[in-house]
Amino acid sequence: MATMTRTVSVIAGLAMIAFTAPARAGSGIAIEVDDGDRPSDAETVIGPLRAQLVEGGYLAGPSLAAAVRDKLSRDGGVLTASDIVEAQRLVEDSYQRLIDGDYDRAAANARAALAIYDRAPGQLTSEAALRELRYRALIVGARALEATGRGEDAFSLMSEAIRSFPDRSINGAQFDPTAVALFRKVKQELSKQGAGTIDIKVDDPAATVFIDEQFVASGSAHLEKLAPGPYRVYVTKGKETGRVRDVDLAPGTSLTIDVPWTLEAAFRNTSNGLVLETHGADNSKTIELAVRLGHALGASSVVLLSIQPLNGRRAIVGYSIDVESQSKAFAAVQIDPVTPSSATLKKLAALLGGDKSVTFPELITKEPAREDLITARSDVPPGPSHTSALVLGGLGLAALVAAGGFELSSRDTYGESQREADDARQHLLYDSANSKYKVAQAFAIGGAVSIVAAAVLWIHARPEHAGAPVAFVPSVEADSIGFAAMGSF
Repeated sequence: MATMTRTVSVIAGLAMIAFTAPARAGSGIAIEVDDGDRPSDAETVIGPLRAQLVEGGYLAGPSLAAAVRDKLSRDGGVLTASDIVEAQRLVEDSYQRLIDGDYDRAAANARAALAIYDRAPGQLTSEAALRELRYRALIVGARALEATGRGEDAFSLMSEAIRSFPDRSINGAQFDPTAVALFRKVKQELSKQGAGTIDIKVDDPAATVFIDEQFVASGSAHLEKLAPGPYRVYVTKGKETGRVRDVDLAPGTSLTIDVPWTLEAAFRNTSNGLVLETHGADNSKTIELAVRLGHALGASSVVLLSIQPLNGRRAIVGYSIDVESQSKAFAAVQIDPVTPSSATLKKLAALLGGDKSVTFPELITKEPAREDLITARSDVPPGPSHTSALVLGGLGLAALVAAGGFELSSRDTYGESQREADDARQHLLYDSANSKYKVAQAFAIGGAVSIVAAAVLWIHARPEHAGAPVAFVPSVEADSIGFAAMGSF
């Protein structure tokens, strides 16, 4: 049996709906959960079921990511090497055009660079050089916009520079007096509007908090005398990917931000929208995360989907959970050896979505005992590649033992030939000793090669490969020694 792995998807419904009813925007959400052992065919298996749920009115993919961004937070972002190079080129070009008096191009290039940096505030928290380039783009853009008569846009960019770099003034050696004057003007206006306060409360004291890419505290933070306007609150922990909140501080007000980091730490953006990572947590922890997500997004029901071994074969296993009572219902369909049809998946989606009238012979509605699921996983044998590695390693050891035996026998025979008085008999014994020595060499080399190959095969295991193990068998002939590679490649 091939190794069975498990992936989980979470579907949270804003209301229990029958899938025969017309779809309603925002009636549910669908999110895949990765427990750290995601099989290669997970998207192929989960995708069609997710499509059935979307057809029934559920949010998924980019639409779900947008909902999470609006209600909770967005991904910290990562810039590619080409993004970094292009942004730097735009900043340097905008600065030169500002000096040359080409204000329109200077403003356009500065804004293009800022758009790139704004995609990855998380990365800017750890790369000071990028943050410095962003500062220059803000000043260049503000000055160029003012020169072209776009005073409101110039005020906006200079305000951003003042909020992001509150302890920094413009360097008169880098920028002309008009830029310095704009900086002072905007700073005075923000001061007149009135400073504000931001309190950040994180449910993990070890989390790290940044405001506009500047470190402020570990755990919770209290910040006073802040200039009004938009801020980016970035929370992370260790090497985990952080999440960003875009908040707006009104003049003279206080703002409190509650960050459920233990939930948001599980979010990861993908090409399909969003993934909830459980890092191998048990079902109770997964359900807890899903219920918390349901609460955060205003959902009334949650459906958990997973690919698990069931009755000796892989199956899509689903749990429909009520967010308030946390009561659950079970439904599943096996996907091996035959992939379920679209009609079967539609029935499964309807049943998990709350249509209790659904009956279908392929659906399994009796929940197995938790011990049965644990036993099913623990009884799964090693993948063929690991089995092949063990067999190959055993053959290698056996070959080395055989090599030692032939080597000892060769020495004994050679010693006997030296003591033999009859010339004809002596030549026969010498030839026999020489042949045994060649066989010993062949077994020794073959055994060493087999053991190395076994180690490589174990490290680079391919569970889907079910061929026979590869073995290097020595082939000894009268005038040559060779090796035959036997098995599947």
